[in-house]
Amino acid sequence: GYFLAQLQFVICLAFAHGGLAAWEVELWMADPSLSFTGVAIGHNLAATIFGGTMPLMATFLFYRGDDLAGGNEDALLPRLLPGLYVSLLACVALYSLSFVIRHPHDVRTGEKKLRDAYHQEERRRKRKKKKKK
Repeated sequence: GYFLAQLQFVICLAFAHGGLAAWEVELWMADPSLSFTGVAIGHNLAATIFGGTMPLMATFLFYRGDDLAGGNEDALLPRLLPGLYVSLLACVALYSLSFVIRHPHDVRTGEKKLRDAYHQEERRRKRKKKKKK
């Protein structure tokens, strides 16, 4: 039973983390010399701050919720504090993802962005030529 549970957990983590390394490196492709350093610092700092302190926070919130319940077995909300903390972090992560700039070679939006950037650059060059004349 434990082996199958661990195997299911590993499969879920493989789906979540399988493409994460490639995606993080692609976010830094504007300056490839910084890509490995940027990914390493960002990824490891976030893992240290939030992943490293998670057991401490979960234990603190569990015992704090137990104190808030005051021996009342029907009090559900105080006992959900560790889960609410994890849910809050997940919501912050999803909100933060909305600020990720798409890569110019993204299949869904890249072509339009490249075309718009090209036309904007052309308009800038034409204005510059007119000013010189």
